[in-house]
Amino acid sequence: MHCANQSQTIKAMNALQKILRRRAFDYIDEKVCQNQIQELLLQLEVEHHREYALSSESIIDFYFPRSQIGLEVKAAKKWSKMGVFRQVERYTEQDCISGIVLASGRAQGLPKIINGKPVAVYQFGLSAL
Repeated sequence: MHCANQSQTIKAMNALQKILRRRAFDYIDEKVCQNQIQELLLQLEVEHHREYALSSESIIDFYFPRSQIGLEVKAAKKWSKMGVFRQVERYTEQDCISGIVLASGRAQGLPKIINGKPVAVYQFGLSAL
């Protein structure tokens, strides 16, 4: 597996966010939302893995092997913002990850770079615009 350079990774992350903007998702229920995302990815024939084990402790919701980016989905339920940061931080420690997109139903700030890898936050509300 090759390691993508940061410019390619950011382009892939932007392309993923553009795909997510194609439809509105039911982000009240995280599993329903993940299923809807997977339906869209399959419809568009985007190569991906669902519930991908990055390590024995880290399973990301979606992994895109060509670009090596991960997509983590957080629905509208309450969660610890620091906990989400630590989760994304743990993902970026993995060699097979070149960047992370956090798709969120709630506002969540994250640094643009974690462990030297680009990170983006996609707000599900944008899909409805």
